Amino acid sequence: MRWLLLVVLLFGGCAHKRLYTPSLHPRPLTHIQMDIGVAPVQLPEYLLMDKLLTRSGEYVEFTFSGEPDWQIQKALVEYLRTALDCRVGLYPWDFATTPPCILKLHLFSLVWDRKKAKLQAKVEVEISGKRRSFTLVQQVEDLHKAMDALWHKIFDRVAQIVKKGCYKGR
Repeated sequence: MRWLLLVVLLFGGCAHKRLYTPSLHPRPLTHIQMDIGVAPVQLPEYLLMDKLLTRSGEYVEFTFSGEPDWQIQKALVEYLRTALDCRVGLYPWDFATTPPCILKLHLFSLVWDRKKAKLQAKVEVEISGKRRSFTLVQQVEDLHKAMDALWHKIFDRVAQIVKKGCYKGR
């Protein structure tokens, strides 16, 4: 009987874990007649270990439903396909040749300020050797919804940068 109770407690505790899967709905911005390659996304080590850094320097559990870097890379590809109405491929390239526009996304930090109820992201985007950095902030009521809203802001900014940096009027 004790074993049954132990198993129920163990699995019952796991059932309440809320997993995060990016759920983004981009708006079409433009049409680019160019292939865009998305290199592997670089995330802070703590996100890869299912942790989120707080402003006070502590880590709290924040679990993606799969590999965080892979999920964010796939979400970015889908976002750019819709927003820019173009062919976007993952590395290793889905194209016969190397795409003329290569995008690298590096998230330096993602910090949750519990007291101010904000998420802050420091991001660097590199397109064909040119780098741009930016910081975005998102209010937090529900952490998962705020995470979606923040990724939406990041991807929207990336799409704008790609639009300006890759499109040559072809």
